[in-house]
Order: sequence, then structure tokens, then C-alpha cells
Amino acid sequence: MANPILYVTDFSPNSVPALHHASKLAAQTGEDLVVAHVSDVLPTPDNPSPVYHSLPSIIAAETAAKEQLDQIEPTAPGVTIVRRLLHGDPAEEIIRHANEIRAQMIVLGTHGRTGLLKLLMGSVAEAVVRGADCPVVVVKPSTTIGDKSSDG
Repeated sequence: MANPILYVTDFSPNSVPALHHASKLAAQTGEDLVVAHVSDVLPTPDNPSPVYHSLPSIIAAETAAKEQLDQIEPTAPGVTIVRRLLHGDPAEEIIRHANEIRAQMIVLGTHGRTGLLKLLMGSVAEAVVRGADCPVVVVKPSTTIGDKSSDG
């Protein structure tokens, strides 16, 4: 794995167009596709009180995340895939993992929030764009392969 493409998913339908782009880029470059999901169900120093409080609910959430991650397949032929389940703050973990694997690029979807909602809630995609050392491709939910607006 020289300089893989890092595709990040939250398992939402908004992540699917980004998977298509990441797969296409991995096929074009001949690099591996690292598919990552960041779970925030385990306690971390920054989040000692995660969303799930009981051990059975944590185990169930982790199992579900692993199962969803295992179901993701590249959409371009011949692409080698590596799956990673990360834990912690999504933006921080995406950036950390991209640096760790020396990703040539990060590809992720966006929920398309704008205006006041974006101002109040922030955006993982925006934080990754600001903090990453490699190029970041943010794919809008409505983007499809072959769109002139998405292929440059």
C-alpha cells in the first residue's frame, strides 16, 4: 500500500457517490482503496461519555459498524480494498489515519448542509479539508459519475 486513496463513510446514502469517485480514482491510479468509518461509541479522552452507555449497546453498535463496513465493495473493477474501523472524533481520526497510511487523497461525502445549520453544527468535511495534509475531495450527495461538474 504505497499511497492509497482513503474513502470515508458514515454509511448514509450521501456517502455512496463518494464511494464511486474513490473507486474510480483508485482504479485510475492503481492504488489500494482504504475504506474507513469513524465510530464514536467508545470512550476517548475527548469524549469520556459516548453516545452509548451500556456495554451491550456499545458491543451492538461496534458489531453493526463492522458488518456495514464489510459490505462495502469498490464500484470499479480490479480495486484492492482495505477496511478500517476507527474510533474517536471523526475529523481528527480521518486526518490522523490519512497521515498514518500516507494517503494520496481523502474522498468523503457531505450532507450538503449550508447556512445557519452549518454554522451551528460545523462540518466533518470542512474540518478535514482544513486540517488534512493531502488533497481532499468532497462529493455532494447529488453528484454522479459522468457529471461534468464532478469529473472536472
